[in-house]
Amino acid sequence: MNQGEIIITYRVDSSGAITAISNVQKKMHESERNLNSTQSKIWQVFDRLNQGFGGVANTIKKFGIVAAGVIGGGTFGAKYFIDLAGGLQTTQAQMASLTGSTEAANRVFGQLYNQVLGKPIAFPDASKAASTLLGYGRTAQQVIPDMDTLGRLSIVSGANLQNLALVFGQVTSRGALFGQDALQLINNNIPLTTILAKKFGISMEEAAGRINGGKVSAEEFTAAMAEYAQSLDISKFSNTFQNRMISLQGSIRSLGLEIIGVRVDSEKGLIVDQNGLFARFSDGVTKLTAFLKENKQTIVGFANFIMDNAVLLLQHWGGFSQP
Repeated sequence: MNQGEIIITYRVDSSGAITAISNVQKKMHESERNLNSTQSKIWQVFDRLNQGFGGVANTIKKFGIVAAGVIGGGTFGAKYFIDLAGGLQTTQAQMASLTGSTEAANRVFGQLYNQVLGKPIAFPDASKAASTLLGYGRTAQQVIPDMDTLGRLSIVSGANLQNLALVFGQVTSRGALFGQDALQLINNNIPLTTILAKKFGISMEEAAGRINGGKVSAEEFTAAMAEYAQSLDISKFSNTFQNRMISLQGSIRSLGLEIIGVRVDSEKGLIVDQNGLFARFSDGVTKLTAFLKENKQTIVGFANFIMDNAVLLLQHWGGFSQP
């Protein structure tokens, strides 16, 4: 060593770090073995379930996969269209009950569908409103022209179709128009006093007096409303953005119903293709209901077995996940 030269030597003891890394690797291998063992046990449990419960586990699994596929799909998924078709079925059945004739109900249903086609009116809303009118005693022959009137009023005023049907039904069932009915229509942007004043050729004050005195018959009311509705130019209202969106949604609904095997015929009403998704899903629901009834005790045992084994699995997972 030369004079004035200083040599500094660093010695790093890596034995501690190597030991720590080795311990981590051992822990990882141990965790991996535990995980593989747990997965193996889960599959063993599932196999035992199928063997011990007569294939119940596999059956439930299949129903679950089908249900998940139907329920998925977002706003306009299969479930939306299946629910829509189911609602239309219910409404048509209600119409049959109210008219006392399945044939008459089917015809009303089909004619109503053609009436709103291409207009900014949701057919499910229209069918419910028509059912409401039938419930108030309007005949199958009266409902279609009534709905044409209400549909036009709804497009122009933006009024809820069901609300209009309720007022219309109340007036026709009582046989006369009263102040409370008029107030509901006026609140829905229907200029009733002006309509009646023009119909009778009287002043607004005189028209209001007739309304408040209950001196406007149901026949006079429906005739005045029909004349006013026919005078409206609904084409310019159909071109508003809101009504265009309603029309678009109606087109999507029609397409979706066709996809799942459901359509509306002008004479036969709602027609379900027995090979379509809606019919097959309906059949699946029936079979699942029967399966649950027939295998009630087995399913209870299956559920208890799952719960008992779930506790053991959780205990196992908790064991290997401890530091």
